[in-house]
Amino acid sequence: MFDFKQVGNRIKRLRKEQGITQEMLAEAVDVSPEHISRIESGTFRPSFYLIENLATTLHTDEQHILFGTTEPDTDLRLLKDKFDLLTAAQKTAVLQIIDLIGN
Repeated sequence: MFDFKQVGNRIKRLRKEQGITQEMLAEAVDVSPEHISRIESGTFRPSFYLIENLATTLHTDEQHILFGTTEPDTDLRLLKDKFDLLTAAQKTAVLQIIDLIGN
């Protein structure tokens, strides 16, 4: 059984670490800010579908939200998400930097 108080605490911590308000998170996952507040306080049990959406929005995985552990590819997923937001010129610059560091 999941400790939904801990689930809520993890969601709240991730949200705050990323500078996201409850309102912003609620809009991103298509629920009300009150819904997010109840999840974070542990008084509401989110559906697995909502857990998936929260994990994607908060750049983590479902396992971390539910159990406090992460998959090894979580950091890679976060990097990929950030890389995908770059312009073509920025991507080229990042790849050049990686090449310089790798040599």
